Amino acid sequence: MNSEGLKGFLDKNGGLLKTGTTAGAINKILEEAIIKGVLKAGENLPVEEISALFGVSSMPVREAIRELAAKGLVNVIPYKGARVAEVSVKEFKDLADVRLEIEKIALRRAIPMKKERLELLKKIIDQMKDIDNDREFGFELNDAFHLELYAEVENKVLIDLLKDIRVKMNRYLRLFTSSLSSMDHIAREHKLILDGCEAGDIVKAEEALEAHIGGVKDRLAEYLSCININEDEYFQKS
Repeated sequence: MNSEGLKGFLDKNGGLLKTGTTAGAINKILEEAIIKGVLKAGENLPVEEISALFGVSSMPVREAIRELAAKGLVNVIPYKGARVAEVSVKEFKDLADVRLEIEKIALRRAIPMKKERLELLKKIIDQMKDIDNDREFGFELNDAFHLELYAEVENKVLIDLLKDIRVKMNRYLRLFTSSLSSMDHIAREHKLILDGCEAGDIVKAEEALEAHIGGVKDRLAEYLSCININEDEYFQKS
């Protein structure tokens, strides 16, 4: 396990340990470390080592790992322990397809939107246009836009599914950040989605959403093709 990397990550995000349950905080930190590539695919997650690093007993660490396994970010192997889940191009494409269908359901339920919600979404888009190359802040704004888009949808199961899929997709987007469009381009795609929402035009909003998510999926596949690598070999080395 990348103990030094995780320790540095913990030093920056250790404040999370002071909020909520211990297991919940550890879950959040490990999840962020996996999504941001601090902990890479296939890395072992030794419970005792993580417990010592966090200064806690093994119980909350085991609970956190179980929660991460439920999200598909960790694989628990009987008698061998846990390791960060592998990644694959096929999984990313599958995630993108499922995410699109779930977001389309949520989008239909979100329209029509209140004026206050539309104004908040416009502000997020404006922020995305002005961040230049700050990718990390861009990821945060991208998440904020999509989550705020469905904030008034009264279906917890649907929203929880959407959040879980976004967590897994964000891992890929950070791994292949150089394949993504500029934040300004993403902001323009968001604006097209919002235009449909503001007009109360579900078909227009869905078409813009499909172009947006489909574009991310296609650009990542094109990126892999352009750098001329064997997908399985690349992911095993990541």
